[in-house]
Amino acid sequence: MLAFGLLAVLAFAGQQTVVHPANPTTCTGGAVKAPTGPFAVWVFCEDALGTHIGVVYADHMGAPSDRAWGVNDRFWQEGPWASDVQTFAWSQDGTTLFVSTGAVYGSSTLYQLDVHDRKVYELIAAAPDHDVQILLVTPKTIRYRLRNVETQATRVGEARIRERRGK
Repeated sequence: MLAFGLLAVLAFAGQQTVVHPANPTTCTGGAVKAPTGPFAVWVFCEDALGTHIGVVYADHMGAPSDRAWGVNDRFWQEGPWASDVQTFAWSQDGTTLFVSTGAVYGSSTLYQLDVHDRKVYELIAAAPDHDVQILLVTPKTIRYRLRNVETQATRVGEARIRERRGK
């Protein structure tokens, strides 16, 4: 991750790395590979237009399809989770991506993406006029900070992570 010039913070041993691509002076586009598995986040640094991401099936597929992915359908970037990204973090098993978005071009919320099945879940209700930033991901919860874009006032919250069914 640091090879791409992204600011990364390792919270505690055994915890996920939270990537902060939103700062235009430190953001460099490129791939941030999941810790395991075939997926990567592709970061697009658009300066004043915000930071945008997409998920890529980056490894050899070995078959015409792998669940929601196909050999001719390897890129996923749709909906509000991909715009004005403030922070993101992979689960340790590489099957889940957590994404926080900002207030300008984003939806001011926190998402959990099931990347294998291309499903998106909102973990908190939208907080208009707030940037959302992931602070820490544990196996069951995600800690985040809301920052009001006008007053700069902050508050910290915690959301429960959705459990994958059939796991």
